[in-house]
Amino acid sequence: MVLKERLPIMQIKMGKFYPVDREGFILPYARETPHTNLPIILGIEPGEIAINSLSHSPRIRKAIEIIALIKEGKYFWEKGVTKINLTSLNDISFFLDNGIEVKFGSPVLKEKFERLSLVLEEVKIKSLSPSFIDLRFKDVILGPQ
Repeated sequence: MVLKERLPIMQIKMGKFYPVDREGFILPYARETPHTNLPIILGIEPGEIAINSLSHSPRIRKAIEIIALIKEGKYFWEKGVTKINLTSLNDISFFLDNGIEVKFGSPVLKEKFERLSLVLEEVKIKSLSPSFIDLRFKDVILGPQ
């Protein structure tokens, strides 16, 4: 028998909060409240996944890709990602722990994460508090609070 360690990188809410590992395996250890420090993936439908098995959902695959790109970049805001909205794979967004929604769109590119880092630094320096940051266009748009 070979043991396989499965460390969660995200969670989904299907009545309760289920952790998911980097391969897309839905772990059966549900909680009533969210797991701390794991982003919640929004937009997953019950028919897309099965608990205690590997998911082939395109949304789970996209979430794994996004989380891997964020971790690879070692961005200062990395641990602040609380939710990733994958309801539409063409209009991806995520939320930071300071309440800011980041409208990312598609495709998911490393360059957008780097632009986000620069924008977040400027937001902090200028003491701004936008409700959203829109990275879908050539020029970054900050939404009023």
